[in-house]
Amino acid sequence: MNFDKKFKTNGHKLTADFQYEDTSEDENSLITQDGTDAEKVRTYEVQKEILLRTDYVLPIGEKSQFEFGYRGNFNNLNTAYKLDFNENGTFVVDSDVSNNLIYKENVNALYSQYGSKIKDKFSYLLRLRSEATDMTVDQRTSNDYQNRTYSSFF
Repeated sequence: MNFDKKFKTNGHKLTADFQYEDTSEDENSLITQDGTDAEKVRTYEVQKEILLRTDYVLPIGEKSQFEFGYRGNFNNLNTAYKLDFNENGTFVVDSDVSNNLIYKENVNALYSQYGSKIKDKFSYLLRLRSEATDMTVDQRTSNDYQNRTYSSFF
């Protein structure tokens, strides 16, 4: 979904974008060794992604402009992996390898910039960007949980 607002002044605008993606994938494999069904593997994955973005551009005179904006990326990935091995004709879950992994990443960024031309021979751009990230890795089956939050200026 997109929004685009143009103001009366040439180049003066406000834009906003929204994207949402929801996908899933289910893979099943049967591994045969020496004519015998040896292993069954299943991977089930669900991913949801959201992108939000907005930009504002303000011309200043004929040769300069000021901009600021926001970008948000939100990603959630859930992967279930299961391995069953054949033990005397019965398939048994291999708990050392099977796992359910949930990965989340949220990135929020703000930027501002100012640019100008001097006598049509030299131009410059001053820019500042701030980014904050929150990332989680949760391996449900093995009870391994990690969260990392950090922010930076560029």
